[in-house]
Amino acid sequence: MSEKTIEEITNRMNEIGLEVEEVIDKVGLKDRKDNFPSQLSGGEQQRVAISRALILNPKILCFDEPTSALDPSLKNEVVKVINDLKKQKQTMIIITHDMEFADSVADKINNSKQEYVLIQNAKI
Repeated sequence: MSEKTIEEITNRMNEIGLEVEEVIDKVGLKDRKDNFPSQLSGGEQQRVAISRALILNPKILCFDEPTSALDPSLKNEVVKVINDLKKQKQTMIIITHDMEFADSVADKINNSKQEYVLIQNAKI
């Protein structure tokens, strides 16, 4: 490996680190970045899952019951992140049974056999 190759790898690793920091900040976990999963609440763990998906820069972000098993305060954390992504024009498809949640985040709701599909900011 040449020095240039090592330098290129180092530069890319630094870029990735900055991208990760940006995504962690976007989901509101900047102050928890050094914590282990067992030290995070359910809502924080869900936001980590969202950040893992966001780092891939998806055209469409898909959620399956993102607020299930969360108490109301933790659910609100996830709702805030999803609404922030909505403001940033992130296209999302969300599967949920929770109509209160659906009403709080959806641009459009499609009802399918007692499941609800939310489509936000569709660019497709």
